[in-house]
Amino acid sequence: MNFKFLYLKHYLILLAALFFYTNSISQNTKLKVLVIVNGENNLKVDLNNTPFTGGGLLGVLISQSVQNNLNDEKSKKLISLMDGFQEYKFKHADFIKSNYEKLNQSIDATVKNKNEVTKYFNDKSKLNFDTLKQDNWQSVIVIDETLGFFRENLKEDKFVIYLTSVINAFDVEKKKSLEKIVLLNKSPRKLYHIDEIFSDKNILKENYASLYPNVDNTTYYRLLGRDVFHNFSKSQKLEDSFHSVKKKLKEYSNKFELKLPEVDKWSSFNTNNSFSFVNAPRKDKANVALITSIELAIEELGQKDMTLEEFSANNISKLSNAGFEIDLNSEKPKMNINSENIVYIINLPKGGKSIFVDQKFDEYIISREIVLVQKDYMTFFDKYKLDIEKYLNETYLITKSVTN
Repeated sequence: MNFKFLYLKHYLILLAALFFYTNSISQNTKLKVLVIVNGENNLKVDLNNTPFTGGGLLGVLISQSVQNNLNDEKSKKLISLMDGFQEYKFKHADFIKSNYEKLNQSIDATVKNKNEVTKYFNDKSKLNFDTLKQDNWQSVIVIDETLGFFRENLKEDKFVIYLTSVINAFDVEKKKSLEKIVLLNKSPRKLYHIDEIFSDKNILKENYASLYPNVDNTTYYRLLGRDVFHNFSKSQKLEDSFHSVKKKLKEYSNKFELKLPEVDKWSSFNTNNSFSFVNAPRKDKANVALITSIELAIEELGQKDMTLEEFSANNISKLSNAGFEIDLNSEKPKMNINSENIVYIINLPKGGKSIFVDQKFDEYIISREIVLVQKDYMTFFDKYKLDIEKYLNETYLITKSVTN
């Protein structure tokens, strides 16, 4: 089981809780940010079984390892579809302003395509900080996007649509990058056979547009969690409005302790995250895992009195925006749980299910995800049902007072 993938997903869900905190900031102060998107013509075809990465590529790039004539012919056909896509261009910049400001109303984002602000780059495509400073820009985010076809299933010749984003946040006064983030996004819901792609030229456009919400959410929460907006605020003298998220998370990570029961033949895995815990049976750790995430329903994060129903609805929405399909058809498995809970299921991209069990204890919401990666997921659920119930019923939160 790819635990790195699971950690990332829950890291994003945890940071998403901070949405309420950042939206509670005084609306009288706006953090001005210039966002520059380099996306036009950045197209790529990868006919190998390895995801491509990178950004800022100009023109249509073909993987250098594609050697045989059959692959050459396929790539040429895919290129012809991309050539038609040039008329559509990359439209992400048109949406970023509304997406960012929806996530945080205290951000005043000005978004431009790179070809609209060429004066801010030198002949080596590096930012010209002096020109930016002359125009009174202090905070800049540059997003290099690459869109393309990646063949995920070699045997059946099936492709997914990928969007790679390289995000750089710059402090103009210091003339340096504060943070660099590389995101690899794909539409996980469907694989397209090459013949299907050739018959419907809208597939590229529709998939690209469907990736916007997850791209923007992930970018925003990564920048937020790494204190980029807090550091931006220093140059604009808005520190009192944009507090350090790292400091807040550290503060609250010291206010509770989670006591998990000892379950025979299960092991715990280090997540390097004070709010996330992973346990799995040693024998079937590639097929089953239990992820426990702690959410804070507290005033300091703007979530005081958040109900369990509100949390679960928000979590379902975030999972859906991230490309996970909510399973409304499968029967919820019966579990003996001591306290009030909400249960829902998502489909995993390559088969199997994740069963979520959300519970609230005082100020804390504990969200458990039972990850079952095999298609015959109920076989593994039934096998470990008693162990899972032990975790659900015998996990305790100990709250502590912290002196600042």
